Amino acid sequence: MRGPLTREVRRAERVRPSRGISGPWQAWLCVFLLAICIFAALPFAEIGINDDWSYIFTAQTFARTGHLAFNGWAAPILGWMVPWGALFARLFGMSFTAVRLSMVPLGMLCAACFWAVLRRFGLNAAHATCGTLCFVLSPLFTGMTAVFLSDVPGVLSVLLCIYCCQRAIEAATLRSVAVWLALASLGNVVTGSVRQTSWLGALVVVPCCGYLLRKRRGVVLLTAVLWVLSVVGIALIVDWFNHQPYVPPEKLIQGHLTGALLAQLMGQLLRGALTVLLLVVPVTAAALYGIRGFSRQSWYRCCLILAGVLALLVVLKYTGHLSDWLPPWLSAIMDTEGIMHGGSAVGAFGPPMGLRWREGIAAAVILASVAFLASASTYDTGKRRAELPVSARTVRILLLPLLICYVGLLLPRATFDCIYDRYLLIPVAIVLVFLLRWHQERMNEAVPAISFVLIVVFGLVSVLGLHDLFAMNRAHVRIARELELAGTPRTQFFGGFGFDGWTQLEASGYMNNPLIQRPAGVYHRVQFDDDSSSPCYYSFQRFTPVIHARYAIVKEILPCFGPSPFAPVSYRTWLPPGTRHLYVQTLPTSGPAAR
Repeated sequence: MRGPLTREVRRAERVRPSRGISGPWQAWLCVFLLAICIFAALPFAEIGINDDWSYIFTAQTFARTGHLAFNGWAAPILGWMVPWGALFARLFGMSFTAVRLSMVPLGMLCAACFWAVLRRFGLNAAHATCGTLCFVLSPLFTGMTAVFLSDVPGVLSVLLCIYCCQRAIEAATLRSVAVWLALASLGNVVTGSVRQTSWLGALVVVPCCGYLLRKRRGVVLLTAVLWVLSVVGIALIVDWFNHQPYVPPEKLIQGHLTGALLAQLMGQLLRGALTVLLLVVPVTAAALYGIRGFSRQSWYRCCLILAGVLALLVVLKYTGHLSDWLPPWLSAIMDTEGIMHGGSAVGAFGPPMGLRWREGIAAAVILASVAFLASASTYDTGKRRAELPVSARTVRILLLPLLICYVGLLLPRATFDCIYDRYLLIPVAIVLVFLLRWHQERMNEAVPAISFVLIVVFGLVSVLGLHDLFAMNRAHVRIARELELAGTPRTQFFGGFGFDGWTQLEASGYMNNPLIQRPAGVYHRVQFDDDSSSPCYYSFQRFTPVIHARYAIVKEILPCFGPSPFAPVSYRTWLPPGTRHLYVQTLPTSGPAAR
């Protein structure tokens, strides 16, 4: 039995390939360029980076004992990525690098899957390649593929679910529809266990696919059964997770909504939207290629929007808040010091690129976004260039509910805490689909050179930033080794977020997290200087009571710490300034900082 969308699929198979490399070779190009960018950065350092010290500790524990044991830090369930990382630990040794290498194949598979998804949404090979490279060569995706975090496996789970749903829509027989829907639903329950938000594939995308296929005999009943099975499976996994020892539960609603929290929510959402625009700028910049052909109405709209933005910037400038609204708008992976430099040691580096560079990036994002918006909003339907083989309705029904539900899950965190840039991978992927379809259908079937030039810039920034990240962490390992060789154990100096987290886990097996409920009474209150305005503020020490610090590894000489007999360690960076230093300073002999 042939489905109602078979005609769309037949047209999709006749999409004219772009010139040059065609077909799956372009997918392989995306895959290998990602791997080249990662390994060109020399991603080797035996120290925790970002949150991956906690996940790596869990993977190494699994490799040694065969048990999935949590340690009071990870909120994601982690699921299958733990035995996957443990496999690499068993094959290549119990090291940070060995476990991190397990992410590279997953990132490469993500690139191939996203390329296939874009093609099945009707994009030609050039647009699919542009979108995939824009996604995977960004500092955000490349940075997370180089460390052992759950975000890339979570995105892979969602992309595989979307791909299976696309295949179900294309299927000619009811049996094929059933197989692909079952793979999409039950496969997402299993693979989505790495990160709870990934289960939106089974809970949202699969029902949307069933709605598209509702006229096929038995599909509605099958979709309902699969959805119920998915809900039951997810509930069982969550219940098991919540009963594990040393699991920090994370509540969606953490208090009452106030005016200040509502303002914080709006600010976080705006920063998130600006971050998405930054990550898709190679695609939005494609509108600049046709700027000479803009109508008078398009120019009028551009000038009107730019005038409003300029007025807002002037207000921010004279109120002293302009620097707060320059990129990067959200941190975690992309921060003002480079890629994942935040929390690596006490203190702060200066940004690798100054205020003028940040202003230039913001201007480029605004110009590209305004040009794309103006071009799209004044488009004349009578001048359509190409008709895509997959209808816009199909794409909207599959992706918009996913986007809405995902953003909805971010709202409580944006209200009561903060959202990080690494939470935006799924929204970026969805926005890229719509932007690329709009460009191919209504602007140009070819991708302009400016888009690929900006993708090259993305790749270069990723390589340079990752190199500097790992160079800094290798220097961190050297200076920590000097302290230990001089007779100072790890428990007597602050080494930064990833270093101290590993020290605490090695000494006690769990983090001193007040959110831990099982076992009861394991949290011990720690006294420390809680003045967040101080340059010596280091809040992470509340989680590491095993450390009674005499020294601290710092990025800059801090006035509240004293000198030490240890010489600074220098290392080379590929981004400005070219050479950086790490220092050791002596902590006060009394007070909360010394404990």
